[in-house]
Amino acid sequence: MKLLAGSAALLLVAACGDAGDATGGDVTPADAAAAPDVAAPAIDAAPAIDAPPAPSVTFTRHTVDDDADGPAYVAVADLDDDPAPELVVSSLGKSGFPPVGTVAIYDRGADLDGWTRTVLDPSVGFPGQPTIVDVDGDDDLDVILPSGFLVCAIAGSPCGGLAWYEHDGATWTKHALVSGSALFYHHVELVDVDGDGRVDLVTTGEEQTFGGGASRAVVQWFAGTDDADRFAATPHVIGDGGGSFPRVLDVDGDGDLDVASAEFFVAGGSFAWFERTAAPGPDPPDGTWVRHAIDADSGPAIMLTPVPDLFGDGTLRYVGSNHTNTAKTPPDAWPSAVFALTPGADATAPWTKTAISTGIESRPGSMFSPMAAPGIVGVGDVDDDGDVDVLVSGDGDVHAYWLEQTVPGTFATHVLEASLGQAGGVTVVDLDGDGDHESIMTGYEDDAIYVYDHD
Repeated sequence: MKLLAGSAALLLVAACGDAGDATGGDVTPADAAAAPDVAAPAIDAAPAIDAPPAPSVTFTRHTVDDDADGPAYVAVADLDDDPAPELVVSSLGKSGFPPVGTVAIYDRGADLDGWTRTVLDPSVGFPGQPTIVDVDGDDDLDVILPSGFLVCAIAGSPCGGLAWYEHDGATWTKHALVSGSALFYHHVELVDVDGDGRVDLVTTGEEQTFGGGASRAVVQWFAGTDDADRFAATPHVIGDGGGSFPRVLDVDGDGDLDVASAEFFVAGGSFAWFERTAAPGPDPPDGTWVRHAIDADSGPAIMLTPVPDLFGDGTLRYVGSNHTNTAKTPPDAWPSAVFALTPGADATAPWTKTAISTGIESRPGSMFSPMAAPGIVGVGDVDDDGDVDVLVSGDGDVHAYWLEQTVPGTFATHVLEASLGQAGGVTVVDLDGDGDHESIMTGYEDDAIYVYDHD
């Protein structure tokens, strides 16, 4: 299931409901890998995986919430100027058609087992990845929220949206930029695209059409303004293509900003980037952008994340995950995997691609509950040994994984959680201020938000 970028799987799982059965107590990768044939709650059996040698660290699992109503996305920041950062969590909801999602703030207490939940917005149609940033320049942090999914269009009420929540002490004011759009949104990036000194909002709108129409994706930017809403409601267009998690950076090193992305709803696409060849101005107001294929041989893909020093050699590489199913009938032709992608001297030519994961395989799913794997990824030093590791949602694969970088450029695939289907979160951060990192995962099927603290 494409929980975090929009496939038909969530359409039926979310609309009809799905009860998971979270495992309890402390968990170690070795323990999880020892019994790889795990039954997925109320769906079908997880495939067996070949367990690598156990890593040198184990993890204690802390429960933030075990009744979170289909949690998916997490953002972390200190919203109230205390020593502990808060979690902002988007939960998709499981009841109704379309289901009603919520966005909540979790404030940590004395330790990683004590959290207080405050609802930021009780009614959002498929809330996406929150972005926490000072939008209005008043020295506190606000929350930007994309939203929407194809389920709403099926129900006859498109729910694509972009909004930001203005933070003022204990109050939050919602500014709706886009609502009721046929395009749905999952992630935003804030940069000054047009060089006018105001930050602009870059995102990708996606649409899954039915009844013979073509699905589409379009990368857009919304200009920053000086009015109360801070962004224009009408977008500029970067180009057709892209996917749910666009990343804005200087891909080709020419001094301007480009956009890189995985692609799911683009026929024949996997990973691509948009080169900015002319800045926005009076003519053309959108700027001029040229799409280049990074890789078109991995099948539909869900995420592409730039990592400046992935292998410890100072080279900018990208971690990408496709989103396929080799267990269904007929199977997809592309093995499910996480990749390291490296641009060459000519970034417009296809990039070098290396699979860095092993054994990830989706459950077969069904016509009424399609599945795919892997899901979204996060990067960071999971085991605090000084290099970059990768957190991976199995998504259609019921396992949650972490990829341990054992030597530069070589990764071992470990099971972090044996049963956490349609996972999200994938965030590596120091939550408790002790100088090492914790890993945050959510489980849509299990209604759970977990923090893993390595021992």
